[in-house]
Amino acid sequence: MPKSSIYLFYGLESYLIEQKIEQIIHQRLPFEEREMNLITYDLQVTPIEEVIQEAETLPFLSEHKVVIAKNAYFLTGQKANTKVEHEIESLERFLENPVDYSTLILTVFSEKLDERKKITKILKQTATVESFAILKGKELVDFVFKLARKEGVGITLDAAQFLVYTIGKELQILEQEIKKMALYVGKEGQIDLQVVKELTARTLEKNIFSLIEKVANLQIDQAIRMLYDLLKNKEEPIKIVALLARQFRIMLYTKELAQKGYSNQQIASQIGVHSYVVQLALQQGKSFERQQLREILSQLATIDFEIKTGKKDKVLALELFLLSLTGMKQK
Repeated sequence: MPKSSIYLFYGLESYLIEQKIEQIIHQRLPFEEREMNLITYDLQVTPIEEVIQEAETLPFLSEHKVVIAKNAYFLTGQKANTKVEHEIESLERFLENPVDYSTLILTVFSEKLDERKKITKILKQTATVESFAILKGKELVDFVFKLARKEGVGITLDAAQFLVYTIGKELQILEQEIKKMALYVGKEGQIDLQVVKELTARTLEKNIFSLIEKVANLQIDQAIRMLYDLLKNKEEPIKIVALLARQFRIMLYTKELAQKGYSNQQIASQIGVHSYVVQLALQQGKSFERQQLREILSQLATIDFEIKTGKKDKVLALELFLLSLTGMKQK
């Protein structure tokens, strides 16, 4: 089996990982053969030896099969929430003597691998290993340009920046918005700032601005009421978390760069946003110390992970987050 038939994808950007997997499936399996030859396992409920057994079983009425094994936390330093015990030796044996009729894809939602583990070292030697970090700043804007090109339309820089600022770092939502705008302007059309403002759902970012203002003024009860209003309007909690993290991150960046003597325009250029966004962030950032902003971002990262992995109720997680800020501000 060529090295390219064994993959390990890890990182916190699950959307990019899923896109990569879809690309491999498209290359390896005709659509009509996928029902019987595309198999997905969750390694938190299935031991790796069963996955390997599947990979070694001949495909059904096809020349190839694709086996996907998600949540390979045994490759990281994280403690997996499972009682499943994996026979890692079975994976080692497969990597030493792979079959040529299967593609094996391992994935794990983790920022890094445990480089000390023998199996990790073997995988790096025998498999195609790629990491997918969360996109930020200019990377997000470049991603929007790529989406626009894919849809056969153009987009101006200020429109791309404003869309990223409005939507945040959720790539799937950015893709949906670009598709909607591409239909609006038509093939070879141009998405400008006005189009983004017209078609982006009512300024969720403005509600996030207001919510953060309430927090800064210790009006937590009003902030929670605003949260309930957003949820009544069918706003996704994960999207609210993403936008909160986006705004607090901008507040931290602008505060740090301003203290180094950067002008608003220089800060805007450095972090890839409009200068008016910098101005608003600097104003809001006055209510928080830098260390507090770092703690808030750490909390939001944990909430994002807990919601995506089903470890905590979405609404409860946001409520507890807002309440925790009361104590932080009082300190």
